[in-house]
Formats: sequence, C-alpha cells, structure tokens
Amino acid sequence: MNSITLHHVGIIVDDIEKAAKNLPTGALINDVYDKLQDARLVLYENFGSSYLELIQPLSESSPTWNQLKVNSNHINHFCYTLNKREDAEVLINNLKLLRVSHWMPALLFPKCEVMFCYSRANIMMEFLVENA
Repeated sequence: MNSITLHHVGIIVDDIEKAAKNLPTGALINDVYDKLQDARLVLYENFGSSYLELIQPLSESSPTWNQLKVNSNHINHFCYTLNKREDAEVLINNLKLLRVSHWMPALLFPKCEVMFCYSRANIMMEFLVENA
C-alpha cells in the first residue's frame, strides 16, 4: 500500500466566519455549497501539510444539523489522502471500517473522490483519492 497522510480535519460549526476568526486558519482555499449535505463547506490552509474544513449545516435537512445542535461546534471527521482508490479499499477492509457512503465526487477537491467510514471507536474518517 502506498502512503497515507492526514489531509484535513472537518469541523462542524454554526457560523463559518466566526469560527474562522477563532481558529488558526491560513488562506481560504475553497468555499462551496454542498446540496447533498445542505451545508456550506469551506477549506482553509492550516500552516502545514494539512487543512481545516469548516462545515456549516444550513437547515434541519442537513445530515450534520442534529450533530451541531447536540454537540455545538466540534470535530466531525479526519480526512486521509491515499494515492488510489484500491489503497483506500485495502485500508478500509483491513481496519474493518463501517462504510457510510459510496465513492462520490469531492466538491471541495476538484478531480478527487471521497468515501466516509466510521472506525470501531466511532470516529468518522473520510478517504480522499484523485480520480483515475
């Protein structure tokens, strides 16, 4: 298996601008509306080789809405990047992760796709690979 690296940490927030002022963010990389999540997703540099993704649910139909209401602002997931989908599949299978999505386009990362899984410790992980 090729290398795996931490790409970003996803944080659910009630207000992206307010949260960004109170976090050690660098330059804004991307800002998109995700219709599947009914959420605003914003990616910032994080003064190193990883990034911060702020996720702001916009309505009760958002899958992250209840998480925000119950837990307030909090870390939602860790995203790891791998060289290819097959490497991610091997890792997911070896760790016996619970898949909570299929591979899908990554709106914040053009030319990439993602899959979400839960670990046995109930930690959400996102796997990011470039499209072949």
